[in-house]
Amino acid sequence: MLRTSQLPVHDRIKVEKMLTALWMHEERHVDHGISAAEEVKRYNCENAQEIIDYWVRRSKRYDLETRHGQKEGVKLR
Repeated sequence: MLRTSQLPVHDRIKVEKMLTALWMHEERHVDHGISAAEEVKRYNCENAQEIIDYWVRRSKRYDLETRHGQKEGVKLR
């Protein structure tokens, strides 16, 4: 486990900002999964695979658009 308290202040700030950005990015993927589940439920599981496939594509597109979060701050530079 990374202990940011052991890092120099400058590095600790960078790591903590990156971890916050990563958390927010991954939460967006969670939102996609929740949306898929809600939509499947709303349509009584009809076309469930199509709905799931749609949300998987949307999640993949999100990663492409954000460069897997790099455009949102998921980087240590």
